[in-house]
Amino acid sequence: MNIDFVEKQKSKILLVMNSLKGGGAERVVLTLGQGFHDLGYEVHVLTFKPQIEFSLNPNLNYHLLKFKNFKLIPKLDRRDRVFAYVVDRYISKKIGKPELIISNLDRADSILSYSRLPNITYVIHNTLSLLYGFNKNDNNEKK
Repeated sequence: MNIDFVEKQKSKILLVMNSLKGGGAERVVLTLGQGFHDLGYEVHVLTFKPQIEFSLNPNLNYHLLKFKNFKLIPKLDRRDRVFAYVVDRYISKKIGKPELIISNLDRADSILSYSRLPNITYVIHNTLSLLYGFNKNDNNEKK
């Protein structure tokens, strides 16, 4: 009796961002990606701009789907809806079916809000000092 063992495919995680241009949210995404890789996931990072200011981790799979050409479409919601369709098609063809899609930052959140893919989670990254208008000079003046 011949039994062939089929290697189990790793579950996929997709992290989506505008770009990998410096900043805390971008660093968080790359750190999270390594953590998912360490847990045994196949990790993909999808960006919409070619800007990169970090060393790319060889354990992660990187994808670029340029948003620039879609800026010609009038009305932001229509533009995001059309681009979301393109993003869904790209993910289905090039990545497969991620078990989890994590959207990071406003542009990615806006686009993926029109996605028809399942299991999308939105992460809100912010800087409280900017959100609430804190400034070192303001604090000194209020005392």
